[in-house]
Amino acid sequence: MELRLALLGCGNVGRAFVAMAAAKDAELRARYGVQPRFTGGLTRSAPGWIAPDGIAASDLLASGWPASGTIPPGAIAFGAADGSAVGARFAATCPADVLIELTPLDPLIGEPATGHVRAALAAGRQVVTANKGPIAHAYRELRALARERGVALRFESTVLDGTPIFNLAEFSLPATRVDGFRGPLNSTSNFVLGAM
Repeated sequence: MELRLALLGCGNVGRAFVAMAAAKDAELRARYGVQPRFTGGLTRSAPGWIAPDGIAASDLLASGWPASGTIPPGAIAFGAADGSAVGARFAATCPADVLIELTPLDPLIGEPATGHVRAALAAGRQVVTANKGPIAHAYRELRALARERGVALRFESTVLDGTPIFNLAEFSLPATRVDGFRGPLNSTSNFVLGAM
């Protein structure tokens, strides 16, 4: 099964994800029958692109996008993400099953990331985000929209360095009411507390 992925934002996390997808391509196909294909990408610093037929992770990695400043071979230019309207349009129109939302944001208002997530969910796309903003500012609204449209909103990497705490509660402890957690906030806090 082909899984069409689009990247909205592609800094360190996005580039690491593309490299991991390239490294795990054969295993994903053999073990799960999933073949990831990148069908679009948009950042503030590089030209955006759409590839309706998809690009293998290894080919996207080899293209050097976004650092190269050129779009991957076989892709069609989309335009730079010079504002939240362009990002929301990309999120709503890119030919993808899953939007991976990794854009910078204003932490006080959660934008433009919240608008990107909202647009993708409204268009019926699954969304994975590492942004705290949409979850902190609009979680209930976005969760309701995802349920209404029958798609998933995943945000595991927003807290605790990606420790699977949300999936643990949702899938492994469905009859349990979680009242709270106790422990270090993240690896940085753990390091500082350990050094003290």
